[in-house]
Formats: sequence, C-alpha cells, structure tokens
Amino acid sequence: MSESSSSSALPHGRSESPTWPTDQVTQLVPHRSVMRTTEKSVMFRVRMEEKISDGRGKSEERHSVSSNNSSSNSSKRMLRLPPSGTVDTLEDSDVHEMLAELYAEVERKKQWLNREEDALQQGQEQLRSLKQKHRALMDTLEQCKWRRREKARIQKMLRGPESDNGDCYSETRSSGSESDSECGSNRSRKSRRRSSSRHKQPKDGARKERKRLRRFQSEVSLRFQLLQSECRRADLKVEKAIADVRREYADSCLFGNTLNF
Repeated sequence: MSESSSSSALPHGRSESPTWPTDQVTQLVPHRSVMRTTEKSVMFRVRMEEKISDGRGKSEERHSVSSNNSSSNSSKRMLRLPPSGTVDTLEDSDVHEMLAELYAEVERKKQWLNREEDALQQGQEQLRSLKQKHRALMDTLEQCKWRRREKARIQKMLRGPESDNGDCYSETRSSGSESDSECGSNRSRKSRRRSSSRHKQPKDGARKERKRLRRFQSEVSLRFQLLQSECRRADLKVEKAIADVRREYADSCLFGNTLNF
C-alpha cells in the first residue's frame, strides 16, 4: 500500500508541477527582434529579455521549488545575455521615449530634405528666369548695336558732302600757300582764283549734297517698296493658307476626310 501510495503520489506531483511548454515560451518572447548591431538595438533586446525573465520569476514563486528550479534553468538556457559587460535595465517608458525620439529625428530629417528640395526647385526657377532675362538683354544689345551702325552709316551719308568740301578747301589752301612760296609776283592772281573758287565751292557742295540726299531718298523709297511687296506676299500666303484650311475643314465635315494639320 505504501508503494502504491508513493507511486500514486509521484505522478500526482509530476502532474501538479507546472512544466512550461515550448508554445508558452515562444508566446512570451516578442516577435519583433531587433537585429541591428548598434547600442540602442542591443539595449532594446536586453530590456525585453529582462522583462520576460521578471514575469517568469513572479509566476514561478507561486509554485513549488522544483518547478521554480526547472523553469529558471529552462529560461536561462533559452535566454542568455551576451557577455558584453554590464547592461542597465530599462523600462517600457524609456523604450517608448527612445522610439519617440528616433521617430521625431526621422521626421525632422524628412522636413529638412523637403525644405532643401523646395529651395533647389526655387533656385532652378530663378536660374531659368535669369537665363531668359540674359537672352532678352543680349537681343536688345544686338538691336542697339545694329541701330547705332545704321545711324552712323546714315550720318556718314549725310555728312559726306561737307567733308568733301572741307577736303577741297584744304587742298586749295595748300596749293595757294605753295604758289605763294614759289612765286611772290603771282599772289594777286592766286588770291583772285581763291576768291572765285570759294564763291563756287558752296554752290558745288550744295549741289553734291542735294544729289546725295536724292539718292538716299530714292534708296529709302525703294527699300520701303520692297518691304511693302514682301508684306503683301506674306499676307497673300496667309490668306491662301487660311483658305486651304477652310477647304480641308469643309471637306472633312462633308466627306469625313482626315485633316492634315
């Protein structure tokens, strides 16, 4: 009877001992495991393991000593801390604070990147506008240069007779001085010739200037006529193109032809 009672007590004790199955152990272990090698990831893993070990210790104190020893041994076998020095214990609030700081830092970096992208786009737009302004200024500069050249050419054409008259007058003066130096007796004759040439030069210069002005006027009128003819040709081409487009549009509406424009 004693043996049967002892034998019956043994399995009863075994059945009452709270053996921790592998399913419950795996459920206690969190699924999110940080696999990084940084200091924060190691601290996070250590905190989670210590929390699990503390929870197991509290639950195992209610059971027998044998079950406590077996559960502690199993927990030690399953969860082994890395021998990397002493590690401080952290709580859930600290973990949440660390995660919040990390997320806040990520958000700050994102906002900074967005600001940098906006600044880059604004700089590109300003560069494009400056390039357009530079092109417009270069075009206006070329037009101003062309106008200056045309103005100088027209002024040269208008001042040409005056310069020719001045050259003729200088030539007559030089010839008169040479004649005075050569022959003193012929000064009176030369002076008379000079006076007669001086009286004749303004008339000749005015005639030449009139001729040049007439030529310039004729050239301007010819150019104006050429421009008018070109404008008329362009107007005719435009009218012809409009008529062709209207005809094609009417044909497409009537016969369903495809348009070529």
